[in-house]
Amino acid sequence: GPNFLFSAVRVFGLSGPLLANRIDREALCGQATPCALHLQITLEDPIEFYTVTVEVNDMNDNSPAFKKDEMKFRISESAAIGAKFVLERAMDMDVGVNGLQSYSLKPSDHFHLKLQNQQDGSKKVEMVLQKHLDREAQENLSLTLTAFDGGDPQLSGTMRIEISVLDVNDNSPTAPKGTVLMSYSITNTLDDVPVMFQIDEQNGVVTLSGALDYEKTQHYEIHVQASDDGGLTDSCKIIVDVADTNDNRPSINIMSKTSLISENAKPGTVVTIFNVQDPDSLDRERESE
Repeated sequence: GPNFLFSAVRVFGLSGPLLANRIDREALCGQATPCALHLQITLEDPIEFYTVTVEVNDMNDNSPAFKKDEMKFRISESAAIGAKFVLERAMDMDVGVNGLQSYSLKPSDHFHLKLQNQQDGSKKVEMVLQKHLDREAQENLSLTLTAFDGGDPQLSGTMRIEISVLDVNDNSPTAPKGTVLMSYSITNTLDDVPVMFQIDEQNGVVTLSGALDYEKTQHYEIHVQASDDGGLTDSCKIIVDVADTNDNRPSINIMSKTSLISENAKPGTVVTIFNVQDPDSLDRERESE
């Protein structure tokens, strides 16, 4: 918080904030922009109160990165042109031009990339088949997905994509009882959704695995991917709105006070400044004198 990053300095009767520790914008604000720190400065004799806002600018000190080193697909050579396969998205804690900007997929003989903008500002990354697979010609394909940011110098991260090409006769006409035909996974990367929620890989049931706190997060978008045994994938988005409960007491913070009051003090002289806060959604924060 600001109290750990700044200390007060007073020179010739003037007060102001002095940087005391290194600022890490990502630790303070995550993906939120702009990143602002709100400081409160009080002067004594006479008592005066000021609010100072410090905006923290981003520097390109994070490379795009993938949670996995590689993804594996088993795709039938009978897969139709235009078949889509959802890829893991990269994450970059920097924002703006320093954040994640683009992807490339190489080699591009059989697949091309398709990017779709999502409501949360991220991009859905899909690998689309553009040339029929031929197991007899090549039964294994190895591709590289690269994510780039827009910083200077530009930073990047990579992930391997390993594809096993299945012969059309590899698929048995019958499957034993209990065979899993579809699997599910949560593909969020930049947020804490994978910590807060879990999904059953076999039946797709989503369960809460963490403690919800309205004061920290009011809205979650869970990105779910479904994959079948032939490597085909699809995805959907689950919206979770968190309802507020009155679980916080109002607090009073004494900002500054005068220990001695002269008997000839004029009416209206400020003797105490205090702040009242309530973190719940019906916030009644106010400054009082």
